[in-house]
Parts: sequence; C-alpha cells; structure tokens
Amino acid sequence: MTLQKRCGLGILAGVAGFCFLLGGAADADVLFTSYTGESASTSNVGRTIGTTFTTGSLSRAGEKFKITHLGIYDNGGDGLSEAHEVGIWNGSGALVTSGIVGTDSTLDGDWRYSQIVGALTATYLDQNSTYTIAGLVENSTDLNPFEGTLVGDSDISLTFGSVFSASATGVLQNPGVSNNNRRGFANAMFSVVPEPSSLAFLGFAGVACCAGRRSRRRSDG
Repeated sequence: MTLQKRCGLGILAGVAGFCFLLGGAADADVLFTSYTGESASTSNVGRTIGTTFTTGSLSRAGEKFKITHLGIYDNGGDGLSEAHEVGIWNGSGALVTSGIVGTDSTLDGDWRYSQIVGALTATYLDQNSTYTIAGLVENSTDLNPFEGTLVGDSDISLTFGSVFSASATGVLQNPGVSNNNRRGFANAMFSVVPEPSSLAFLGFAGVACCAGRRSRRRSDG
C-alpha cells in the first residue's frame, strides 16, 4: 500500500472516530419507551418531578450510555405552551447534565425532545448505576402525568414510584422526595458508545500515524 493510501486511511479513521465521539450513533434509544393509562395533572407548578432509573450491563465493559437529547411529556401530543428545563442527577445527587426542551422540539411517542447543546460536553452514563431524570413544571397548561404504566428500555430498570422536589421554588433542582405515583414527566434519548477516551485515542492515533509517516518520508528524502 502506498504512503498516500495509508495516510488517507489514517485520516479517515481519525475523522470517523472523532465524529462518532461527537455525534454518537444514529439509532438512538429512549430511556422510557411508552407510557399508557396515565392521568394528567395541572398541579405541581414550580416543582421538579421525575423518575429514578438504573442502567444495565452492556455487552462490553467500557461501553457507556451517551445522552443526546432531553425530553418532556406532551399530553395529547398537541405541543408545549412554553419551554421546560430537564436535568439528570447521579446517585450522589450531583447534576450531570441539563437542558431546555423548547416549544419547537420534536415529538416522539409521548415526549418532545431537544438535542443537548454542545457536542463537546456530551453526557455519558455508566453501566449498573442509578440516576434520576426530572423536569421543571413551568405552568399548569402543559399537563404533567402520574400513575399509569411506564415502560423502560431493555437496558434500563425503573424504580417504583417517582421523585419530586419538596417545595415549588420554580427552579430546576434534584427532586429528593419519593412518592408512590409513577411520574414519567421527563425522558431522554441515548446511544450506546465505546468509552469516550478509548474512541478518541483510536481516532487521533490514525491521524498521528499518518503525520509520522509523512515526517519520516521527508527525512529520508
């Protein structure tokens, strides 16, 4: 194989790896796949409400769950009257990502989704770990759900009931109070990806290899 072809393949591998790291896989899954039999409420305005879930084991030890979009429940699929904040917290209560689901967000099932802004700051969830996803109830017009049957992805286990903030502060916060009512107010899209550091190393290694070959050829010439 000629030097040009090797360099071309190295560059392609590097670009492909880096782009995959930024964009994730095309076939995104969702944390909660369906919600049926739920009721809708006009209460909880100013509170953060949501669900606790646990990620499962993936086929490879280094793989992670890359969160690409955040979603909010849209009762009847008729649109949101205003934007809502959504956050994800880890088992220690630390916020790992947050974003705004706007009125122009895309409807998929019972939720509307907006992409997390800033691909370089993508969120990766670990395997076999517990997280909470919740949204801020901005008004009484966009109804929030309770009860019913909420079904998780095959790689996601749901904790019974729901969580909500103790007071209606009007600010997105880690909802620390448990409740028996199921509340699938917030959702997220994710892709399963290799460990980010490993993928980046493979991508940049291809480019570095090409650069090294070119440098040696100039020295020999």
